[in-house]
Amino acid sequence: MNEVKRWEEYPLMLNVDQVSEILQMGKWTTYSLVHRNDFPAVRIGHHKIRVNRDELKGWISRQKGSVNCDQ
Repeated sequence: MNEVKRWEEYPLMLNVDQVSEILQMGKWTTYSLVHRNDFPAVRIGHHKIRVNRDELKGWISRQKGSVNCDQ
């Protein structure tokens, strides 16, 4: 069983694996999510995606109901 981390234990800039861990979803579902226009992802170059930890927390708090990753 994975040990649950406290929010402050994550780095300020999260990679896709860390976002997947926080949201408890698969890596490919997370990739779909980070490509949404309303998701706080930052693209660095062509291949790196980072998400600000505090912006992710705000995004989570603004969500109501289910999230559609097809937008």
